[in-house]
Amino acid sequence: MTDKLLRKFNRIFHDRLGAVPYGKWAGQSLFRWMESKDLMCLVRVGTESKESTTPGGLIVIENEPKCEWQRQRDEDGWVLAGWYDSPPKQEWQGVYGTLHGFPEKDGYWFSIVPLVPGEVPTEHLTYRMAEQMGWQKKLSYTEHLRLIQEYRKHLMKKSEQRISDIFDDALVSHVPGVRGGGYSVPATKFDR
Repeated sequence: MTDKLLRKFNRIFHDRLGAVPYGKWAGQSLFRWMESKDLMCLVRVGTESKESTTPGGLIVIENEPKCEWQRQRDEDGWVLAGWYDSPPKQEWQGVYGTLHGFPEKDGYWFSIVPLVPGEVPTEHLTYRMAEQMGWQKKLSYTEHLRLIQEYRKHLMKKSEQRISDIFDDALVSHVPGVRGGGYSVPATKFDR
């Protein structure tokens, strides 16, 4: 994919879906093709206890969210990404606390539609995606994060099922001398 072609495709999104209103992305398309390795999100991974001392000398233990930046998608490849405003400050602090500063200025890019690994954006695909992205503009930060986490759970469940299927095929399901175990055996006179 050449830079010139990428700019052309992202311009199609700009003309049909609008531009980022402020911050370092101001004037650029609200939707764009990006490589998945460039898309990160802050994810809460637990809670951390911290001690602090009040002006009166009282030691107080506060629980702060423990967060880390993670890739939105583990697979490498092209994705259609959408830009969204930062969430309301109260919503942000409910998820991340005050440990990580509130991102007031720049908003976020979220991966929306991944392409099949090895596939690259085309002009035809860009027009199709531009037509289908109207509803995406209505999702909030929290809704996008939920969709990303659901997708990760789906991949994990799919992987666990594949491993289970491999073991089911590889392991013997019948123990000699024991009835059942995966296939039927005709009844004998001793079973009646």
